Amino acid sequence: METKVFAASSKWFASLVGLLVALGTQALLESIVPASAGDLPFVSSARTYHVAGELTPVVEAFVIQFFSFAMGGVVGVLLARGLSRGLVVMLLGVAVLATVFEQFPGRGSLALLALWSIAAPAGIITGAWVANARRAGA
Repeated sequence: METKVFAASSKWFASLVGLLVALGTQALLESIVPASAGDLPFVSSARTYHVAGELTPVVEAFVIQFFSFAMGGVVGVLLARGLSRGLVVMLLGVAVLATVFEQFPGRGSLALLALWSIAAPAGIITGAWVANARRAGA
């Protein structure tokens, strides 16, 4: 009687670990990246001007979320030992699920919030594609 062993190459396992890596990276980056240059301790007490106005928090959140989920996609592909259609669907599912339950980064236009909302799916697919291309080339 054969028993099926849960392997690290499971798509479920790879997508869930990819999600955990993405959320952990996002939390780490959000605690490291200052909200503005005026928040840095070595900046003089001179007045700080924000060129982008209210655009800055949404753009920062977009970049952090994109990079974090790209890292999650890379880890997901490395654990699954390759990119498949099923893994792509599962990675997209966890990215969309994480975005649905996330807090909006701040005030902004509807277009900026729509751009922010696609950061996680775009990042996780980009990371998965890059990892798969590097894996195939190696």
